[in-house]
Amino acid sequence: MGATLSSREGKVYRKLIREGEVLPGVGYYIRMTKFTNEEGPFQAPRHQHDFEQIRYCLAGKQSFGEGFESGAGSVGYFPAGTEYGPEYIEDAEQLLIQWGPTFVSKTENDAAILRLKERGEFRDGVYRYVDAGGDVHRVDSLQAIWEEVFGRPLEIPPRRYAQMVLMDTHAFAWGPGEEPHLERKQVGRFGHDDLLIDVVRWTGDGVLDLSADRTSLLFVAAGEVEIDGVPRGPGTAAFSDFGHDDRVTGRPGTEMLRIGFPLPAKAVGPGSGGRVPSTTATPDPVR
Repeated sequence: MGATLSSREGKVYRKLIREGEVLPGVGYYIRMTKFTNEEGPFQAPRHQHDFEQIRYCLAGKQSFGEGFESGAGSVGYFPAGTEYGPEYIEDAEQLLIQWGPTFVSKTENDAAILRLKERGEFRDGVYRYVDAGGDVHRVDSLQAIWEEVFGRPLEIPPRRYAQMVLMDTHAFAWGPGEEPHLERKQVGRFGHDDLLIDVVRWTGDGVLDLSADRTSLLFVAAGEVEIDGVPRGPGTAAFSDFGHDDRVTGRPGTEMLRIGFPLPAKAVGPGSGGRVPSTTATPDPVR
């Protein structure tokens, strides 16, 4: 896990777990993020974006504005078009998930930051530059990066939710899962395209089948799962892509966060006959 280019305040270490398409034309990336206090806390002004975002807090505390403080085990859903912040985070770790139809990849993000720094500066979460006429402009740093990548003004979608949604997974009760050896906490279900967020726990040995009708992300919080005959412990992220009919095997006490990515009704695709999740990633110990 190494420090990467950032347009916000504070030193942050990031590890890219995966990026690609959650569906044709819908890009996404997933990364581990460690916030330190080496150069002061991470800070960002109140802002909004054109993509969807989920943050799963693994350690420490995070503030996304007054009344929106979270600790380990919390899941935040940040809908496209919804304002949140200001952010204040230090000595915390999170799993960050972002997706949308006009998505900036990590490579595009880093290249845009370097180009923008040649013409202006990033400070306090804002990009500042002077135009040819001598006028000073200030733009949210994420907006500046997006417009540098796509070469047009950023259009924020209509606000569907008045505020972000912060969920404490520990506060939900366990209920029955899909199989007798599974329990489930249904943490959230959002939108016409059916974003799903839940926690799954094994009470006995057995299999969890993942549907082919959507891309799913599994993150092992405790215990151990077996994928393609290989044991995987806490910190493992596993993916079942759209069109893949996958499964994982768990042991009693294993707990996993499960994200079922949205699936537009027009999307269809065949199953793939029981393949294991197409990608797994076990983050290195945080340094």
